[in-house]
Amino acid sequence: MTHDGDSSGDDGGGSDEEEGNSSGDDGGGSDEEEGNSSGDDGGGSDSVIVVVMMMVAAMKRMVVVMVIMVQCEDVEVEKFYEEIEKAKGYLKFQDIIKVMGDFNAKVRDERIEDVVGPSGIGTVNVRGSRLIEWCQINDFIITNTWYQNHPRRWWTWKSPGDRSRNKIDYILIQKRFQNVEDTAESQL
Repeated sequence: MTHDGDSSGDDGGGSDEEEGNSSGDDGGGSDEEEGNSSGDDGGGSDSVIVVVMMMVAAMKRMVVVMVIMVQCEDVEVEKFYEEIEKAKGYLKFQDIIKVMGDFNAKVRDERIEDVVGPSGIGTVNVRGSRLIEWCQINDFIITNTWYQNHPRRWWTWKSPGDRSRNKIDYILIQKRFQNVEDTAESQL
């Protein structure tokens, strides 16, 4: 997990602090409180973690939104997209916004405008359609569909016993910053 200049371990214990500090919340409470999951603070949620990092070399702020939607109902998924929209209101135009995590979405293996590249997998599902729609409206691209990987690296999820595999984890970034992502990907 990425930390905001924090050198503590990544046991998950620092997530609440990162979320509170990066979203401007002065409460410092845990995710279990009712107030935090309502989205009032512009980024507090059980399925969203917002981390703000300063990029010294480029003098830019990168805002990373971590997503976990494994067992979310459709209502919670819509609430997540609303929370991202609300959190974007607290950001500056020049901030780089990166949304990544488990969307539990499938996007197909053919290009869709400038949003989905040729390296998606399978057929699109309902959450995949919603993800693509959100990206089109907000000028984001799904970066990990634009890079051709070896077939053994296509999958981001495997079922117990390795009976089925899927690509349901994605990295989204604004189109205007896709070259930043291209540079980072080429260095891996």
